[in-house]
Amino acid sequence: ARIQSESLRNILEAIQNPADVRAKEFRRRAEVACANGWLDDAEREFEQAIEQDPYDFSLYQALGSIVFRQGKDLHKARANFERSAKYAMPRSPQDAAEALLCAAAVAESQSNFVDAEAFAVAAKDLQPSSPGPRYAVARYQARIGMPWEDIERPLWEALCLSPPIALIAEQDPALADFKHQVM
Repeated sequence: ARIQSESLRNILEAIQNPADVRAKEFRRRAEVACANGWLDDAEREFEQAIEQDPYDFSLYQALGSIVFRQGKDLHKARANFERSAKYAMPRSPQDAAEALLCAAAVAESQSNFVDAEAFAVAAKDLQPSSPGPRYAVARYQARIGMPWEDIERPLWEALCLSPPIALIAEQDPALADFKHQVM
């Protein structure tokens, strides 16, 4: 009886929300393709899922990750992370901050440290008690060439929130010029 009730619920959901059901199926297929390393197929499936459900931030996050991993269209990867942040913002500031940090990583890979720092600052504003965005701000400020006085505050705030970040900072080439201040 329970299985039959669940089946009827699934049928009712499919009738009432056909686009949502299609989006879930495209997502499922994309995840299978990704798990098997078929990234071009996964990319297409996520794009089709987005056509069905254009406001699901997680679809943009997944698509951005796949495109970035492939390294073939960094502008597309960044645009997807930015859309993910936009659509996540009202529901999940934490997911929005994660998407912004991913956009920062793409900008960094393009040697656009100013944009990377701006994304990291926006992520920090969404997650004021999280060390990751603060550390990202400090490292991108270092990449821009800002003086220690600017870099020191977000770095020390990150270290206070998570002392093990010191181990990461010690090995981080972005902070190499400031190693004597960090350690």
